[in-house]
Amino acid sequence: MGRSIVMVGDSITDSDRPRHTEGLGDGWVSLAAAALRARGDDAVVFNRGVSGDRVQDLRARWKTDVIDLHPAVLTVLVGVNEAWRRYEDDDPVSPEAFEADYRAILGEALADSSPRLILMEPFLTAADRSRAHWREDLDPRREVVAHVAAELDATFVPLQAILDDAARVHGPAALAPDSVHPSALGAQVLARGWLTAYESL
Repeated sequence: MGRSIVMVGDSITDSDRPRHTEGLGDGWVSLAAAALRARGDDAVVFNRGVSGDRVQDLRARWKTDVIDLHPAVLTVLVGVNEAWRRYEDDDPVSPEAFEADYRAILGEALADSSPRLILMEPFLTAADRSRAHWREDLDPRREVVAHVAAELDATFVPLQAILDDAARVHGPAALAPDSVHPSALGAQVLARGWLTAYESL
């Protein structure tokens, strides 16, 4: 058995993964794992995305879903639900609280198994114009992820720029019709972004 790769985050990572098996769902994680298998990489991929999660929710389940797996490679994609809950439910989380939790979970993982980190930037496509103002909340969290990645010498995946580039070719709605959840094409773009990062480790 190869080394373990843990992907953790919200619905973008979850992608309807089954809870009763180690299934990977039907999104970018499944595509990335299939590409690894095709290359002969024997790493074992675990999907630990949970729909609706914010970073504080990741922290609450961190030991069971991440630490106990002792990952060699850890990927985190979180941040858009902070904006979602602020604007849809009037339940904001400050950038400072987000950063504190984000640093805490990464610190715990590094102390346990010293994984290589792939930190994926939260994003918002321009498909749903009614959500354009969410960038006001999301952008500070994007900055946190980029800053922490640089500080920890982690591999940073600039998903906003990657998706913006893809949107110029395909249109934003083709990538994430509601601006948040990737389509099949959007999942391919995310998987390619992750694989590029993984290849650089």
